[in-house]
Formats: sequence, structure tokens, C-alpha cells
Amino acid sequence: AISSIYVVRILAIIRISLLVSIFVLVWDTVPFRFGLVGILCKKMTPLAITFPTSTLLTFAMALAKGSLLSNGYKQADLWNYGGFQALFYFDYLGCVVFYLVIFFTVFKLSKVKYYKASDWIGKASASKR
Repeated sequence: AISSIYVVRILAIIRISLLVSIFVLVWDTVPFRFGLVGILCKKMTPLAITFPTSTLLTFAMALAKGSLLSNGYKQADLWNYGGFQALFYFDYLGCVVFYLVIFFTVFKLSKVKYYKASDWIGKASASKR
């Protein structure tokens, strides 16, 4: 059970570092600098959904594994516990979706338009006409 606590802590540190790195990317964008956070929130809705979902699944998986091991299950016997298999596959799918969303979010944030004020000012003045 102690080892699962360390795993959960390491996973939490990794997840928080991913979130901080995304925030660092967002920090320098034009919408963030000028208070247009709503635009960024719309662009990052998939991340706002998949981050907590995937994190909860991963923590549930680590805690379930630790609980089963502390109750006398051996590592090889975990697969005989049906709920563990289902949780493993949901966690796996959740992680794949989460990392794909992270990849596409970083890809979106790598576009020059988020960092050039002239692109946003031109659009704002054109929409007022």
C-alpha cells in the first residue's frame, strides 16, 4: 500500500507539471495578455474535460492496485479481479485521449496568431465595421 501512495504522488507531480507547462504556453498569448481568457477557455475545453477525468482514472487505478496488493493479492493475481481489468482499460483509454488532447492543445498554441497582437487588433477593428 505504501508503494501505491508514492505512485500517486509521482503521478500528481507529473500531472501538475503538465498543467503548469500548458499555463506557461498560455501566459504569453495575446488573448491572455489582454484579458480575453474566454477565447482561450473555448479553445481548451477538451483539456478542461480530459485533464480531471484522466487524472481521476489514473489515481483510482493506482489506489485500487495498492488496495488489492495490501489485501493479499499478488501482482500476478490482479488480472483475475474483474474490476481491476475494467479500471485498467478505462485508465489506458483515458490516458491516450488525455495525451492526444495535450498534443493538439500544444499544437494549437504553437500557431503564430496567438502571439502577434497585430492579428487580433486587425480582427477586432474589422468586426466593428
